[in-house]
Amino acid sequence: MGSGISFQKDPEGDPPTATLEDSSQKSGLSKEGVQVPRSVNEVDNSTSSHRGGPPGVQFTGQAVMTGGIVAGGNLTVTNNHYHGPASNSATNQGNTQKTVNFHAIHLENVEKRTDGTLDWFTESEDYQAWKFGGCRIVWGTGIPGAGKTVLASRIIDDLCQFKATSTKKICVVFAYCRYSEQLTVKDILEALIKQFIAADPSLTTLAESLYEKHRKQKTRPTQRELLDLVRQMESRFDIVFYVIDGLDEARVETQFDLILAINALRGQFALTSRPLQTLQSGLPTTKFYSVKAHKSDIVRLVVQKIKRNPGFYSLLQRHSYLDELVQSIADKSNGMFLHAALQIEFVQHCRTIVKLKDVLQRFPAKIEDLYVETMKRINEQEQPTADLANHVLLWLVFGQGALTFPDLQHALRLTLPDHDGEVHKHDLLSVCCGLVTVEENTNLVRLVHYTAHESLPPVLKRYLQEPHGLLFKATTRRLIECGVVANQKGFSRWYYVQEGLAREPLLKYSYDHWAYHARESMANPIYADAVRQFVCQCTSFPSVFDSELAILSPLHVAARYGFHEILHAVLMETAEGNVTLRTGGDVDLTALMLASRHGHAETVDALLGYSRPSRLKTVFGGRGRPRIHVPKDHVNLRDDDGRTALIHAASNGREGTVERLLAHKDTKVNIGDSDGWTALIYAAWKGSKHTVERLLAHKDTKVNIADDAGRTALIHAAWQSREGTVERLLAHKDTKVNIGDRDGWTALIYAAEGGGEGTVARLLAHQRTDVNITDGKGDTALIVASRRGFPEVVRLLLQYNGIDVSRKNKKGHTALMVAQEEMRDSWKRDRYAEVVKLLTEFEQRSASSSNT
Repeated sequence: MGSGISFQKDPEGDPPTATLEDSSQKSGLSKEGVQVPRSVNEVDNSTSSHRGGPPGVQFTGQAVMTGGIVAGGNLTVTNNHYHGPASNSATNQGNTQKTVNFHAIHLENVEKRTDGTLDWFTESEDYQAWKFGGCRIVWGTGIPGAGKTVLASRIIDDLCQFKATSTKKICVVFAYCRYSEQLTVKDILEALIKQFIAADPSLTTLAESLYEKHRKQKTRPTQRELLDLVRQMESRFDIVFYVIDGLDEARVETQFDLILAINALRGQFALTSRPLQTLQSGLPTTKFYSVKAHKSDIVRLVVQKIKRNPGFYSLLQRHSYLDELVQSIADKSNGMFLHAALQIEFVQHCRTIVKLKDVLQRFPAKIEDLYVETMKRINEQEQPTADLANHVLLWLVFGQGALTFPDLQHALRLTLPDHDGEVHKHDLLSVCCGLVTVEENTNLVRLVHYTAHESLPPVLKRYLQEPHGLLFKATTRRLIECGVVANQKGFSRWYYVQEGLAREPLLKYSYDHWAYHARESMANPIYADAVRQFVCQCTSFPSVFDSELAILSPLHVAARYGFHEILHAVLMETAEGNVTLRTGGDVDLTALMLASRHGHAETVDALLGYSRPSRLKTVFGGRGRPRIHVPKDHVNLRDDDGRTALIHAASNGREGTVERLLAHKDTKVNIGDSDGWTALIYAAWKGSKHTVERLLAHKDTKVNIADDAGRTALIHAAWQSREGTVERLLAHKDTKVNIGDRDGWTALIYAAEGGGEGTVARLLAHQRTDVNITDGKGDTALIVASRRGFPEVVRLLLQYNGIDVSRKNKKGHTALMVAQEEMRDSWKRDRYAEVVKLLTEFEQRSASSSNT
């Protein structure tokens, strides 16, 4: 059978790993069972892997997908961030066009991959078994640099080739999680939806109604809505393959949300990451395997890189040292592509074999030590060259995300005074000694690997002692020279701000991240004072909140970004400028609301302190009149959507800020916004279980208060399948579990409609739950779950003692009749077949029991 991956359970309860099965003893096989080329020349004759990659989005014409509506042509997505029901939702992200192009990232990874790499994996029996449905989820884990992303790209190409030759209707979708692009699970789901539509343009109709609704409301689909849309799209294919790479590089919230999404979907998943013990238990049926490059893969990579340097290749050929060098690097790399690649970066500049051997001998085994040695080599270059490399790394190591090449060129002009900004891409890679890469398809400049982002900060600080101070000065200088701080551009709408930021090099980065660099540098008193001076210049600072524009004064800027250390100084300096309470522009937020929604607890403390008249008089001398600007009861003031500071904090899951506000004696906890949503409802809707706990612990909280649509906190939590939050609300002694909204939908009906198995189970476990309660149309939870095609929910409901399976709605339909009706659509047949089977068997058992 040859060599393949065998999934085996390790002792002591560790996740299973992959071992190689070798049933042959052919010459040329290493003891690990891997075919290793006998010489370098054999590498050139190895079988090339499929390099075509998955198809991109190929529509004709000038179509745009705005909020998800496809009209034909190139496909783009506008993300409208949705955080609640109020008509003018305010967020810190803004209504921006998110460009998540996983196809371009994949092409970069394919181009970096050496022909023939990991062919052994895609030919292995266990991978083939997964591909043909033997198990649903495989998860490859490995140390940094082991080739997990290379493996993911190889799997994607293999699946695309499989799709092209299969008679079944197959869809291959994928996502690359990278530390420099911190995506939410909604960003990822929307990118997957684009790929589904690219595979079958007729799926556009499924997305149109959802996105059109949110376009009109100026909101973004919820995670639950997107997940449901993906489930519908899944049902249009015989097989759906998902490949998700770099799960460990995603932010923690996204990691957990992705696990929930994987459990909710039905396709086959291939995941890669570093070992993540906290997440692995969330996918109990997964088969794990260890990712470690085979020696043959390392040899291919090393030979390819050597041959790209003709002078170095010639040196090795003249001294017959090529094979020995390749084998030495492959052995020392210990299965790490990254380690092997950086070894080549070191030795290829050697002009003699003696020097080369000496460098190899001293080459560190640990990747962390390797970065230290690389930085030493960088700074052994001529001073201008070393300075250039250090400042490139400054922006990539201490900056917040990758930069485009033009943005980096402009950035270097700001932090490196003697640099004219002109540098060629090839020269950039050379002076940074392999630590930087420029992606051809995206034009992004990135560190060679995310481990560099983790390891380089303390090393780079030896050469640049105040990195964030330098970046703060550069970004604020950019904002000043582009006329942003006082809105000299005259921005009057949020979209003008976004257009203006995109038009100038490095301006969007400066706008998005100056405050981060300011906070990181404020431990130094010099920079703390520089931050104060800059904030005081922000007399009309434009800030985008979803689809609206707020104009901030210095007080609002200090509150928005959490500069509590300089708050008093800012107030004193701007008092004569007649500080105003609320923001200008389209929204009327107070400083307390801004600090609360962004989670700046210390700033909230400081602002609440100004509600005392004595402090007010001290701060607002001069022309500012006490109690006009920060009135005593400003803790309960509302914005134009009726939201208080507490609602802003709760709706964004700011537990610490909620705690501070609840401790204030004047806080009114049950105030609702213009749609009747209270702080508790917002927290429950978002699933912020700890915030919910704090609100429930407050003596005045009314747990059953409903919004204008009649929905309580429990209903919202169940609607969004927030299991932990539902559990906490059910534990409260006053919670009424059977309350229905204006349409009669209870928490159980909402949970059943959304397919939330865990939420349904928790509600059924509550002693007062009425499983047969009906909505305004006579539908029970069982009828709703049957109509939606959720067999696991139907199974849970059927197990409940007292379930009435024969209950009819106002149209005279039972759950079975509803499911049978849905099955009439051929593309729904598979989805509903199991539901029909469950209901039919239950009715037969019930009839049999009655007869007995």
